[in-house]
Amino acid sequence: MLEAIETISKGLDLYPDTTGLEITDINAVTLHFTDPVSEKPCSQRFETNEHGVLAGVQLINWMEESLPMKKLN
Repeated sequence: MLEAIETISKGLDLYPDTTGLEITDINAVTLHFTDPVSEKPCSQRFETNEHGVLAGVQLINWMEESLPMKKLN
């Protein structure tokens, strides 16, 4: 689990709008971020689903689809 948290934390560095990650239990995480359009604070909760897709995997997929990435030099 610690390894998964470290991987997700490194991924958060690529998304400047993220403001925090809350591990609520072993099967759920909540991402705190600033909405890039409205610039308002938001949060999105992810839970391991009935098909076995882990919360962390859903979180990373959602960030890739929904948040702008930091521009790399």
